[in-house]
Amino acid sequence: NENGDGTGATGSAVIKNGAWNAQIGGEYHLDGTDRISPYFMLGVNLGGGSMETTNTESDGANYVLGLASTSNAKMSMFGVGLGAGLDIYIIENLYCGFELGFNYAGYNYGDFTSSTTVTAGGVSTTVTGVTAGGKASYMNTGAGTAAVRFGWRF
Repeated sequence: NENGDGTGATGSAVIKNGAWNAQIGGEYHLDGTDRISPYFMLGVNLGGGSMETTNTESDGANYVLGLASTSNAKMSMFGVGLGAGLDIYIIENLYCGFELGFNYAGYNYGDFTSSTTVTAGGVSTTVTGVTAGGKASYMNTGAGTAAVRFGWRF
C-alpha cells in the first residue's frame, strides 16, 4: 500500500491462510448387471485451517502511518456423508458415476486474537483483544451434494 500523498511511503498487509481436508470412505456395491453397478457410500471428513494477518503502516487496505496490527485464528472440522449412486461402465473398467447424498459438517472456530499498535508523536499505544470462537454445523441433501464422476476400476 502506497501513501497517496506522493512521498513514496509504503505499508504492507500480509495474509497467510491455510486449510486442509481429508476424507476416508467406502462404497458397497449391490448386485447389478455387467454394465450397471448400484451402490451405497459412507465418507468421514476431517479438516482444519488457520488465518494470520500482519499489517505494517497499513490498515489492510490503505497506507496508515504509525499503525501496526496482527491477528490470528484457527478452526477444525468433522463431517460425515451418506449417499447412493450408480456406476455405468462405458467400457471395461471405465465408468461414469452418478451420486446423491446427505452430508453433515461440524466446525469449531478457535478464539480470534488481535493486537493493534498506534504510534503518534513518539508515543505507542497497544490494544489487544480476543473474540470468542464458536461452533457451526451444516447439513445438505439432494442436488446440493450431487456428483457426476468418471473413474477406473482396478
